[in-house]
Amino acid sequence: MNQIEFVSLATGQTAMIPASAVSSQEVEFMRSAILAGGAELGMPAVELVVERPHHPEDPGKIEEGALIYFLRKPGTDGVITGAMVCWDETYSEEAWRFVTAMQESSDVVGLGCDRPAPSVPWSAGFCTSEWAEQSPQQKRQLADLDVSLAWACV
Repeated sequence: MNQIEFVSLATGQTAMIPASAVSSQEVEFMRSAILAGGAELGMPAVELVVERPHHPEDPGKIEEGALIYFLRKPGTDGVITGAMVCWDETYSEEAWRFVTAMQESSDVVGLGCDRPAPSVPWSAGFCTSEWAEQSPQQKRQLADLDVSLAWACV
């Protein structure tokens, strides 16, 4: 696996993100943050919140082929951005339906993606209205965190 297909749910654009986009130290650090269920990352700090998607017909069943994370201002519930990362081919279609339905039923900004699920592994990134309040430097930091977190999942 040399690349992750990144899909922006805000614009519908895609990009292939190579493994060389992040260092192995970054990936290991992000894996530890994911395993801990969250962390404060970056400067200025953003809070990472990790969730596993639930099966639509059995809310008690946690799906194992994907992960959702949110980045928000520490100590708040206000999500700035996040993504669903999917690495399991057998769960890909369901994960894609989950993340696009989540986008349509929330304050997530964007066009939505009327397309089939991307090739595994993939990351579908979204942003909320709080994204617009971020400086260009903060947006770059959040995008870098997205790339590192996606590679940490796969």
